Amino acid sequence: MQVSITFCGGCNPTIDRARLAAMIKERLEPLGISVTYNNAKADFIVYLSGCPVSCVSRKVPDHQACVRIAGCNLNSLAVAEEALSRLTVEKVKEHLDKLARTT
Repeated sequence: MQVSITFCGGCNPTIDRARLAAMIKERLEPLGISVTYNNAKADFIVYLSGCPVSCVSRKVPDHQACVRIAGCNLNSLAVAEEALSRLTVEKVKEHLDKLARTT
């Protein structure tokens, strides 16, 4: 499985996007999940916006397996910045479990 982290332009970040992306990658790679950046053809996409505007995820296709980080929000729910990487990885694992059940 391949996960892509897609970044916003960074005009008004309220979180450390680079640090968060590195933490997500650090948690996913030991699970055998390849992490790329800005790859729209990946199996799962982490849309990483630095603020609540969430500009990077405005035109997400309905069928896209993804998670949206917008500042300290994950899929529109407020969470602590320290929990974002862990919760994101949980969402990726949930997607993998769902795929496993359908095959």
